[in-house]
Amino acid sequence: MTTLTRLVEERTDLADADVDLLVRLVAEWSPLADLSLSDLVLWVPTWNEGGLVAVAQIRPTTAPTAVPDDIVGSFVPRGRHPHLDQAAAFGRAVTVRDIAHPWIPGGVEAYPIHRGERVIGVLARVASAAPRVAGRL
Repeated sequence: MTTLTRLVEERTDLADADVDLLVRLVAEWSPLADLSLSDLVLWVPTWNEGGLVAVAQIRPTTAPTAVPDDIVGSFVPRGRHPHLDQAAAFGRAVTVRDIAHPWIPGGVEAYPIHRGERVIGVLARVASAAPRVAGRL
């Protein structure tokens, strides 16, 4: 059993079809992390709607990481990260940028994952503000 499946079974009330969709998403998200030059974290709502739990995480191989610690299994209570809460509650993307430098790609974006009418998760894209250094390639 994968960590994602185990965490979803232990901490959420998602249906098997929901879990299958999330597993398929995570199986194919490595190119997305590389192309977006960002860390990706998959958050799902807990069974009591008290917050979100991180069930999967991937770092880009093409950019510096913005999430150096492994946060899979971490719980975030409602209100701690409003952008995640808003994406889950309203079912639309939320972007958080530095007000002083909005053109810099560092920041967080939260994308809801829908299955039918229900939001079953939130995909957080966390971009590093660290400059990219050109290599020999």
